[in-house]
Amino acid sequence: MRARTSCSIARRWLTGLPTSEQIEDWRGRAETIRQALVTRRSEIEGLTNAAVELAAKIDSIKTATGLVDDAAAHASRASRDDAWRSHRQAMDQITAEAFESSLRHDDGIIDAQLSQTSQAADLRQAVQASATTSANLKRADELHSEALDLKSVLQGEIGGALTVIGLPPDMHLAELDRWLLRRVSALELAAGLKGASNELQSVQDDAKAQIERLASALKTAGIMAVDTAFDTLLLSLQTVVDQQKKRLTEFANAGKSVDSLTAEFVARKRDFADAQSIDDEWQRDWDAAVGSCWLGEVSSRPVPAEISQVLSLIAEISPLEVERESLSHRIEAMRRDQEQFVHAVQSIASTLGLATDEDPLKLAASLRRHLELARLNDEKRRGKRADLEQAETAHRQAMEAIALHEAEASTFTSFFGADSLVEVSGKIEQANRRSDLERQLRQLDQRVTAACRSETMEDAEAILTELDQSQLEAEAATLAARIEGQDREAHDLHARRTQADRALAAIGGDDAVARLDEERRTVLVELEEKAIRFARLKLGITAAHQALQIYRDTHRTSMLQRASEAFRTITRGSYLRLATQPSDDKELLVGVPVAGRSKLATDMSTGTRAQLYLALRIAGYHEFAKTRPSLPFIADDILETFDDFRSEEACRLLAEMAKTGQVIVATHHRHLIDIARGMCPAITVHDLPM
Repeated sequence: MRARTSCSIARRWLTGLPTSEQIEDWRGRAETIRQALVTRRSEIEGLTNAAVELAAKIDSIKTATGLVDDAAAHASRASRDDAWRSHRQAMDQITAEAFESSLRHDDGIIDAQLSQTSQAADLRQAVQASATTSANLKRADELHSEALDLKSVLQGEIGGALTVIGLPPDMHLAELDRWLLRRVSALELAAGLKGASNELQSVQDDAKAQIERLASALKTAGIMAVDTAFDTLLLSLQTVVDQQKKRLTEFANAGKSVDSLTAEFVARKRDFADAQSIDDEWQRDWDAAVGSCWLGEVSSRPVPAEISQVLSLIAEISPLEVERESLSHRIEAMRRDQEQFVHAVQSIASTLGLATDEDPLKLAASLRRHLELARLNDEKRRGKRADLEQAETAHRQAMEAIALHEAEASTFTSFFGADSLVEVSGKIEQANRRSDLERQLRQLDQRVTAACRSETMEDAEAILTELDQSQLEAEAATLAARIEGQDREAHDLHARRTQADRALAAIGGDDAVARLDEERRTVLVELEEKAIRFARLKLGITAAHQALQIYRDTHRTSMLQRASEAFRTITRGSYLRLATQPSDDKELLVGVPVAGRSKLATDMSTGTRAQLYLALRIAGYHEFAKTRPSLPFIADDILETFDDFRSEEACRLLAEMAKTGQVIVATHHRHLIDIARGMCPAITVHDLPM
């Protein structure tokens, strides 16, 4: 009953069951759709952020400059034309004012565009970029909707197939895999149950036949079976068999013991004869070997132990012979070196005009002293040459100063109309004297006008003519008395100052103040010299950096140019080129976008950094392949963060690389295979097992 039930379940599960190829196709399609949704969401997010940034940029330009975009400008122009047509038809004050207002508004827009050309170009470029971003965003939304539709179709297909076999339509593929594993286990259990039932029936039939055979065998052995149970019959028969086996085993063991002992005796006898024969033959060979050499002359033949000691002594002769040869070779080499040394020393001494009949070691020491003397003379010569160059420089500077002085003297003599600098000095003193007199006159005028409280000398003279002389004399006497009192006060103050000076002198009369002032002046001079030296070094470093930057820009390698072209191609023109900028003692690689400031690699997005990395690898590969045999280019899922458009450009560059060498790209995104086939139909695809 259980077997029939399991068979019916198995037949129901086999009906309409999806195949493994169909499940794998569902899984691949689901993964492709999932990757497409992730890519589209990333594109939508990026394009949305770009659209927001462009809108903010457009608003900031409009707010800062008062500019409007081309659409608003066209609308203003159309409004002006409509106002003009209305005015031509009506020709009244209202239409005239409306036309004037529209015309002023349109002229303001045109003037703003003309006066702010660069800002207008930036605004127009931002508007165009915003339109392009909006179009790309719309296309990304459409592709996202298509991916969602494909996902719905796939879910409907999977749900329909699951409904046919009685499973929930929303079951996940992983749950379906687990269900299929449980189904296989159930089928195996059903098959095992059916086999066990058949085997049980066969065993029962065989048991009846075996019982009959056991009863017959016991009857033949003379044992009448009282109980016909299978276990009892089998135990009785096993007892008879065990007794018979025991007797047979004992007999066989006795025979084997006799045969074994006989064979062992024969083998030992044969081994003894062979050993005796070998010993006799070895003794004959030993006597012949000893008799054939100088050992045969000895009265008593030596034994092998004595010969072993002699051979060990003979073995030590060979290393000693090798060492003797090595020492002889070293002695000969040292003798040759000594002869070459003597010849070289004598040759150098002969070149220098020295006596060559002295001892070579003394001659070498003499040459060494001559060498040290020559080095010292060379150092002195270089020092004198440097002193000469400094003297020539000082002489040149002095001559330049003399020429400058003569030019200035000529300028002064021609200006004053004099024949010599002495006359010029007299002219200058006269001019200075005149200036002093004019200055004193101005001071006296100021004192008179201040005393009279007038603005000009004429007013002061008028005031003085009106004064009474007797009154002035009385006032002068009063002032003289005041002056006398102030003189006495001044004498008192001078006496007090003298006492203070004496007290100050009593405190200490050393030169500390002078020394401090001298130290201050010295420090100021050192600071001035160090500041001048720092300025020179700073200017030199700046000039060196500028020269290095100019050299780098002039001799920029082709690798950076090729990387710039590859990066511009992969980003579809979003970045114009790659450049470098100095940072301390190194250079940093930056990307120059179409709009906005340059960006470091750390400021770029993850996808853009991956595109920059691929561009650098492509450029490096081409540079390497120009001078060396090309190696395989291997990339592992490097296009994972690329969108479809940039993946196409990257595949196009990889196809160009394949013309030089082998290109291997590993990926688990199946849609990239279709893109690669579109760019290069000749590619070879290998599906690797997971």
